[in-house]
Amino acid sequence: KDFFANRKAQAWWSLRTRFQKTYRAVVEGAAFKPDELICIPGDLPLRSRLCGELSQPTYSLSIVGKIVVDKAPDGTRSPNLADAVMIQFSAATRTPLNITAAVLAAV
Repeated sequence: KDFFANRKAQAWWSLRTRFQKTYRAVVEGAAFKPDELICIPGDLPLRSRLCGELSQPTYSLSIVGKIVVDKAPDGTRSPNLADAVMIQFSAATRTPLNITAAVLAAV
């Protein structure tokens, strides 16, 4: 809570960290626990849309130096699919997520 303006920022940052670790594991060969990584299947329906939404959020620092996440920058729609992934991976959930067509259809 000392670094983030709110719970949403903390959850988005956690998901960002998971993607960074996955990148480092794949590209640099860095070792991480499998539960710290993420994989989006190549044949997932709506994969392109999901990836676009996941790349949309930006962050900045508040006036008091806390991280604030803007998930829908000016001129863009709220990332509903990305929100679902972020919520599922948030620290409060702590359960593995298998992103399937059924999960995306439920959004």
